[in-house]
Amino acid sequence: MFYRWLKENPEFAEAREACLGIEEKQAVDLLWQKAEKGNVTALIFILKSRHHYRDNSPVADRTNVQVNITLPGASKLDEYKARIIAEQPELVKRIEREERNDGIDIDRA
Repeated sequence: MFYRWLKENPEFAEAREACLGIEEKQAVDLLWQKAEKGNVTALIFILKSRHHYRDNSPVADRTNVQVNITLPGASKLDEYKARIIAEQPELVKRIEREERNDGIDIDRA
């Protein structure tokens, strides 16, 4: 019901967003106050969430991933169709059924 109110009442949605903004500002202010008073947990949270601090090593060192994708060479349309028909006959049958029924596969509906 709550989410329906948000959709149906723009004023309600706007008021909610304003309240969330106030709540966020208060939470950030309190977090900073605690960090300034020596709360180590609050300080670590600020460092990690705002400055990407990590305990052991920089983020870049942990997320260095390399992906290689090898694509087949171009083929002629007739060759491609023949390969698809040979490799995936069920897919071809489904496409043919959909074409006969205006894009709806009656067997799957």
